[in-house]
Amino acid sequence: MILEPAKRRIDDLNEKANRLKLDVLREAQAQNNAKIKSITEQAVILSAEDANRLLTSTSTIVITTNAKTTSITQVAGTTAVVDNLFPRLT
Repeated sequence: MILEPAKRRIDDLNEKANRLKLDVLREAQAQNNAKIKSITEQAVILSAEDANRLLTSTSTIVITTNAKTTSITQVAGTTAVVDNLFPRLT
């Protein structure tokens, strides 16, 4: 019959078309995976930069010292108090 060769030809063309479609889809998927990888790497870098910026110490420690001396001298019933020999350090 004439229909059998035509049917086989149609089936062969459909199989070839399906293979080509799959090849196109695989290529598109590979390109998308490459873009996703690039975006993920950029996100990791930006996250690390943010963490570094946020964790960097920006505090300042101020230490204040006060020095005070008091001396009591007793001479024959007299008391003398010497206070603040050193000025206040700030």
